[in-house]
Amino acid sequence: MTELDLTLSPEHPTPADVTASGDRRHGASVADVDLRRLMRAIAQPVAVLTGRDVHGAPWGMTVSSFTCVSLDPPLVAVSVARRSRAWSSIAPTGRFVLSALAVGQETVAERFAAPSTAFPSAHASRFTVDGMPVVDGGVGAARCSIRDVHPGGDHDVVIARVERVRLGGDGRSLAYTRGGYASVDNLEEEPCPR
Repeated sequence: MTELDLTLSPEHPTPADVTASGDRRHGASVADVDLRRLMRAIAQPVAVLTGRDVHGAPWGMTVSSFTCVSLDPPLVAVSVARRSRAWSSIAPTGRFVLSALAVGQETVAERFAAPSTAFPSAHASRFTVDGMPVVDGGVGAARCSIRDVHPGGDHDVVIARVERVRLGGDGRSLAYTRGGYASVDNLEEEPCPR
């Protein structure tokens, strides 16, 4: 096994170089290119976050940074770009739907990732009982209510309570890694050694 040198240099901040809010202290820098490369190498789930604005207009955006935080209570976390028009329109309502995409829905992910004023209704033709758009054909969807929003650099980290889950078909989950879409189907079936 090869050992990695993870010694921090002056170019890479230590925890003491970063304030509690995540800001860099004077003289500290972050190797954002290295972090970007690391995160691109890690497969991320792909989902579409949809909702309505306070006037009832539908909005949606592709996200690839979400996870389950807790099962009791049922909580998820999603990271959204603060400058996103879709997020700034959906957030004031306090609720959204997170639709996890399946392999074969790459076009849907691209359509919701594109900055646009037109909602791609052809890809979200189903609705919750309270009228929120849902992307159909994925591995499932969760209707969520916003519990907390934490600023995190140029993103908001949203903690939301899952109110209802609808499972999709037996499709394989869509992932994004190394600048492209993938499936996690080809993972080894044997557990990793501990």
